[in-house]
Amino acid sequence: MRMLEPAIIEKRFSELSEEIIKKEKSNLRFSAKFLSVSEIATQYYCEKKVEMEQEYGKRETPEMKIGEEAHELLLKDSVKVKREQIIKKIYSGEPTLVREMILLGKHKDIIIVGIADAIFFLARYPLFLFEFKFSNKPVPFREHHVQARL
Repeated sequence: MRMLEPAIIEKRFSELSEEIIKKEKSNLRFSAKFLSVSEIATQYYCEKKVEMEQEYGKRETPEMKIGEEAHELLLKDSVKVKREQIIKKIYSGEPTLVREMILLGKHKDIIIVGIADAIFFLARYPLFLFEFKFSNKPVPFREHHVQARL
């Protein structure tokens, strides 16, 4: 696998961000400028749910509230830094744990946006991706696997 230079990664991130901001027309439903990883994954559970959330907004459930609170606890000792600093640290080769990292990608003409709960980098490569789920079920749902893979 060929590693991109930090400046190229930063440039590509900026280009995709600008594309989202400037995009006026969209072929996606609801004139969405991008697809979120969680929306794509939720389709594996129920496409109608995705549609209803787009039309009427998300309905907060007690489980969602618990998940938000748990994510906040996981971030308790985190330090907020600029993306450029993180990229430089990753490229230094030092072991690096990044929390709540925004990731952008593009498939054909569709921009995909996700936020990884945590990624552990070792020797400049992402070694582990953590996607925390809080549920009373002992096994993750199918869409949770899809979300982590995306």
